[in-house]
Amino acid sequence: MALENLKWIKNIERQDGGRWAYDENQFRDAHGSSGEDGDVFMLMFWNMDAACTATKGDMAFLKQRKKLTHLIEFMTDSYDIVPNSIRRNAFDRKVKIHWWKRSGKEMDRLPNAEQILDYPVMSLRGVTKPIHYSLCGDFQIRWGEYEDSDRSFKQHVARNLRQLGWEG
Repeated sequence: MALENLKWIKNIERQDGGRWAYDENQFRDAHGSSGEDGDVFMLMFWNMDAACTATKGDMAFLKQRKKLTHLIEFMTDSYDIVPNSIRRNAFDRKVKIHWWKRSGKEMDRLPNAEQILDYPVMSLRGVTKPIHYSLCGDFQIRWGEYEDSDRSFKQHVARNLRQLGWEG
């Protein structure tokens, strides 16, 4: 599977002060099953506007602690967003895992997002909406505004992810 539908980077963090969100210890709490690539889980958003940003089929990186820890695909459209069962005023959206590092130790060893994307990514702390990857750092400086910039960028990212175990 290629990255044609990669569009977003979404900042995530644990609210309980824990180190990594959606690691193997939290996966079942997000209504996931075994946590294998291809599994689905419910990704939490703090407001409906943020939950509605992506469309069905869009792909996103989940970013935390300066690292890209998950590559996911949105499995539902905005009309299938459901209220979070634990947090008031939060919403869940079904997503599918295409790549991730399941344990906190594996996440600790991941390179920074900048090394995978090949451009500095701004801090997204406190940003609740997914941000298009070309708008959250120096994408234009590194990749330019040429017709094939997105294609070249996604090929570069795919090569880097394959080195980290992605089979797409």
